[in-house]
Amino acid sequence: MFKLSPRRNPRSKGFKVKHVLQICLLAGVCIWLVYQVKQSQVKKAQLAASIKDGDGIVKLGRKDLNPLREENVIEDARHKEEEEEEEKQECGRAKQA
Repeated sequence: MFKLSPRRNPRSKGFKVKHVLQICLLAGVCIWLVYQVKQSQVKKAQLAASIKDGDGIVKLGRKDLNPLREENVIEDARHKEEEEEEEKQECGRAKQA
C-alpha cells in the first residue's frame, strides 16, 4: 500500500492563512470598539457641556416632542379665537347702532 512519512505529525507547523485572517479580524473589531467607546465619551461630554451652558432643552431623538411649540400653538389658537369673537361682537354692536 502507501508508505507513511516518517514524521509523527504531518501538519505544517507554521501559521495558516486562516489564522492570520482571524487575527486581523479580531484586531479590527478591537480597534472599532475602542473608537466607539471614545466617541460615546466625547458625545457625553458635549451633552453635559450643553446642559451646563443653559440651552435648557435637551433633544431626546428625532421624534422628540417639543413642548414649547405646543404651548405656543395652543396660545395662538386661543388668541385667534378670542380675537374672532371680539370682532364678531364689535360688528354686531356696529350693526345695532
